[in-house]
Amino acid sequence: MKIKIMALAVIISSHAIAEENGFYLGGKVGVESVKSKMEYSTLSVDSFGSEGAIYGIVAGYNFAVSSVMYIGLEAEYLFHNTEAKFKRGSYGAEISLGDEYGLGLLLGHPYSSNVNVYGRLGVTRAKSELKDTDGEKGDDTVTGWHGGFGVEFKNDTPLTFRTEYRYSQYKEIDYNDGGNGDNKLKSHVVSLSAVYNF
Repeated sequence: MKIKIMALAVIISSHAIAEENGFYLGGKVGVESVKSKMEYSTLSVDSFGSEGAIYGIVAGYNFAVSSVMYIGLEAEYLFHNTEAKFKRGSYGAEISLGDEYGLGLLLGHPYSSNVNVYGRLGVTRAKSELKDTDGEKGDDTVTGWHGGFGVEFKNDTPLTFRTEYRYSQYKEIDYNDGGNGDNKLKSHVVSLSAVYNF
């Protein structure tokens, strides 16, 4: 009896490993909250009311390292529809996020036959634009890092679904707008994804 149980466990574990190996491609939509600290000459002000949406595509490959762990390498392209707004006295500014490219490392665990849990850590590069009440405009593309965690729901088809929280922090942004304004930007995203596993 014990031998049969052990053999069954090995078969189930091998099947789980096989399922976690391979390429995948998917789409992502989510809501975003951006916090920012603007330093402009002697002015320092935090953003407010900075919420919006994101959408994009993800592609990656999972490597199963055991029956209880897999590693994924994932690339993503995101488009942000988010503006961080500033107001202090007569001065106001809007900072918008645009295209973003990221590369992340995922560490996952098959919690059950239908559920994976995972964490992520990676690098990212995003474009940001500035407009202010002085009529100045500028843009910059900066690097940063992101981290987060998520849950993936599987079924009997190659299509799986994810829900994920992602935090991003970017290096100081210099908009090259003729002024000396810098921006320190942080982003919080909660998203849903549909992923097709090949």
